[in-house]
Amino acid sequence: MATYYIIRVFEILQKEGIYELINEILRKIDKWFKIKRNIRYVYYYVLYRGSTPKPNKTIKVNPNNIKHAISHPHTYKPLSEELIKIKNNPYKHVPKYVLDNHRKYTILGGSWDTYKIPMKNVYYVKGIVERFDEGKDWRNTSKSEWYEMLQREKEMFENDNDEVEQLYASIQKNGFDSDYPIKVCIGRDGDLIRANGFHRVTISKLFNLDEIPAKVTIRHKNWQKLRCKIYKNGLQEGQEDLLDHPDLQDILD
Repeated sequence: MATYYIIRVFEILQKEGIYELINEILRKIDKWFKIKRNIRYVYYYVLYRGSTPKPNKTIKVNPNNIKHAISHPHTYKPLSEELIKIKNNPYKHVPKYVLDNHRKYTILGGSWDTYKIPMKNVYYVKGIVERFDEGKDWRNTSKSEWYEMLQREKEMFENDNDEVEQLYASIQKNGFDSDYPIKVCIGRDGDLIRANGFHRVTISKLFNLDEIPAKVTIRHKNWQKLRCKIYKNGLQEGQEDLLDHPDLQDILD
């Protein structure tokens, strides 16, 4: 089997070049991830039956309800010297197994959903708010301070700022692009936790958008068990606050 793939690599290189080889590798990776995702869905369906969420399901969320972010080394604010030393960071980081899965369709138990920080404390978020809401130059924002502390290149800083400016202008003119949903995790109590899309979530808040598309990557096992109970028995007394939860609409309808 290994010999076959080695021969195949050389065939593609000789006939179609490195660009097509890269594309072929990416297609294989994408296919493998889809297979793993489908296997997970079947496994979850055995456990949770009709309450099992579809892997590609898109939900509509109010960006203002995304109040926390997954806690990893590049999100902290206020700044401190210790944050440069990522391995020795004194703050709690989300466990590695969560980082390995936080963009994939999965259901995880444990305490991972407690490893979160307020969105307002994320340096990127503070920088975007300072730039567009307070009118500051990028060079005078928290984002600039962070880049300097991490000793990142000026060109990287400027290129990223240009992309954010373009994104802001695009959302202002055309609204949120529904073809590119953000990714969120859902904690044990139904909390929406940002998995990616700092820029888009923050800009959506600045424009007071009522809803944006999202795909759920990680659901806490306790939340999924609650989904299962609600699927079987409906909302119970005392659960009225969950009536409009975006991740329950598929089993409440």
